[in-house]
Amino acid sequence: MHQSISKPITVDLPERATIFELTMTSPSEGWLVGGVFAPDFHTLQSGLIMRYHDHAWRPVDDPLSIAFLDGIAVISPDDGWVTGFSQDKSRSYLLRYVDGHWRQVAVPFQPTGGSYFGGIRMLSADEGWIVVNPERSWRGQIRSLLLHYQNDTWTPVTVPTPLIWDFVPVGPDDLWLVGNASTKGPHRNDSTIGHYQQGQWTATPAPGRALLGALCMQSATTGYATGWQPSFSRGALPPPAVVLQDDGTGWHSIQTGADPAAQEIVLLDRMDAWAFVKVHPKESDPRWPNDVIATSQHASGTLDLSWQNVDWPFTDITHIGSMVRAAPGEYWAAAHYAVPPYADGDFRWELLHFVDGAWHEYPPRAGGAGLRP
Repeated sequence: MHQSISKPITVDLPERATIFELTMTSPSEGWLVGGVFAPDFHTLQSGLIMRYHDHAWRPVDDPLSIAFLDGIAVISPDDGWVTGFSQDKSRSYLLRYVDGHWRQVAVPFQPTGGSYFGGIRMLSADEGWIVVNPERSWRGQIRSLLLHYQNDTWTPVTVPTPLIWDFVPVGPDDLWLVGNASTKGPHRNDSTIGHYQQGQWTATPAPGRALLGALCMQSATTGYATGWQPSFSRGALPPPAVVLQDDGTGWHSIQTGADPAAQEIVLLDRMDAWAFVKVHPKESDPRWPNDVIATSQHASGTLDLSWQNVDWPFTDITHIGSMVRAAPGEYWAAAHYAVPPYADGDFRWELLHFVDGAWHEYPPRAGGAGLRP
């Protein structure tokens, strides 16, 4: 049973924080990772790990490297991993949670040439994966890499795509990923779905030339991939979302029943999903980052029958980042919002909490900024 908003919640999110990933280990326990910028918003000030405990999100006391901490995998209350990288990507970091403290541990592989650790997924205490992202450049040959953890050893594994956008272990020696198959440019139209089993890869082009960014696997042979339609033009709204389903016979595009205009669909499992529709604010220049989320929908039970509109009280949120379910009917999400003057592209991150049928933001902004009148 979810906790009620009647119990006050404290969120000590540092100013100028960037949130990369959230995870909840129970309705009352969770973690987030990110980084904190210096006042100039260009120089990194510190890494960030926050723990949710006793109705409060608070930064940990452990000393952290000056790095973006971008991935977290918590296996048990006493065991977890965090990946990170320096601002200039000259060094990657691996942290381990042991005996109630986060400590830096030796990295199994130090990326070079601008490559860096880009996230971690653990299947169990004995098996997991780290992605090594290539330098963010669309020139020349770039190549992602996975590190596979077994028997206390991390082993490099080549992958069938130059870039990995998401990856999910589903069993021993069994992993799915989505990425793209070329380095032609940021507006790619060649997403690939990769399946690794017992040392072998099977790669499948995404049907309909969908641009895939996230996976939600239910088992080794069934799951969903989400992304966008390939059409995109400068000055236009982002294209509508695409959802693919693997039913055991292959990947197929499906209609979820959400608003067809929704540009972001977050699948938490096959019976729990959120959809968000963006618009151009009437008074704003139509260029990014001024496209803001205007409506939200929630589906539970079955994706094609039970979508419900949910009041969206915010006016300036441009993107939902990491989103997790704490309990049935209760969710946490990292939200990105724009700050005037919009032409400067200034931004902030905050936490959103959905509970008792309503969205709430943390920490609350002065004067109700970002909320509808």
